[in-house]
Amino acid sequence: MKQTLPRYSFFAVSLLFFAISACFAKSENLRSKLRENLQVITVFSAGDTVNYQLIPFNEDAQLSINEIIEGIKKGKNFSIRDIPDLSDEAHSELIRRLTAVLSETNDPAIRLRIYRFVYLSGIKFPGHATHVVYFLVHRGMSDSNIGNRKSVCAFLNGFNSRFFTPAVENMIASYAIEGDAPFEEITLLSARLGLTDLVPHFRHLLISNEFTPGKEWTIKIALGRLGDSEAADWCIDQVRSIGMNDLVVNELVPDLVFMRYKPAIDFLLQMIMDDEKNCSSPNPDSDVKINCAYRLIEFVAPVIVDFPVSVDEDGELLTNDYNEALEQVRFWIENISFDYSLKNID
Repeated sequence: MKQTLPRYSFFAVSLLFFAISACFAKSENLRSKLRENLQVITVFSAGDTVNYQLIPFNEDAQLSINEIIEGIKKGKNFSIRDIPDLSDEAHSELIRRLTAVLSETNDPAIRLRIYRFVYLSGIKFPGHATHVVYFLVHRGMSDSNIGNRKSVCAFLNGFNSRFFTPAVENMIASYAIEGDAPFEEITLLSARLGLTDLVPHFRHLLISNEFTPGKEWTIKIALGRLGDSEAADWCIDQVRSIGMNDLVVNELVPDLVFMRYKPAIDFLLQMIMDDEKNCSSPNPDSDVKINCAYRLIEFVAPVIVDFPVSVDEDGELLTNDYNEALEQVRFWIENISFDYSLKNID
């Protein structure tokens, strides 16, 4: 199962079940809308690229650049296989030309196709990634269309933090403080990049009460990722108060994992040991409830060093026997006594 972006908050324990439903509805189905906005986005691995021939900055490169620009203007959505391996000089010329197109067009769809093409060029050829990240932050995060800015945030999350220079991090921090960027996306991107200088700003937002319940959850998840144990413990307590079910597993568990806070992962490992059956079967034709542990395993497996089972690129357990996988994980939990390390995968 794929991990999703962090989400929402709740009130007193007695209102938790009502609050969670209200928060998701009141937030305009943010996750659903985000998915709609990102329908054209596919995350690729640079490891998929092999045997590409570098195109130096010559007539062939100019022709390739012209074809790219014309294709984007005419509505072509390039796949990662369409991205040519341009030299640094040719890639810089492509970025210059695309920047000019951005300035000339009022069509947000054309601008999104430009951001997506540039993103793919950085994913396919990591040698261009630092330049690409700068372009996406400098140009994409200031786009006048909120949907485009959300998409750009999703693109930026496709890059390891090492491609974000201090200058780029400063720009992202400015967007977070100014409040024009998509709040949830820029807040969590800032947290993933470890921008601890924003901690006072996020804490001030909590004190000022200038936020919705959904924003409170987002802020505290971000603070938890940035090392605020009080905020992280609060998030764990909200989930513990509700207990595991489909909604919690799908919407809140990924947030706990995102914090990379060991007590949060400890809590999820404890829940894997629980025998209660509160989650729906993956079989849409079955009404039988199953143990939520299987899905929890899929979330924690990618972030724990030497975890006994693995997941594929879609987050699905790599096993032909789910019961055996669950027993393996439970045996591992019992034997390690919660003595494990978290991976640094960002």
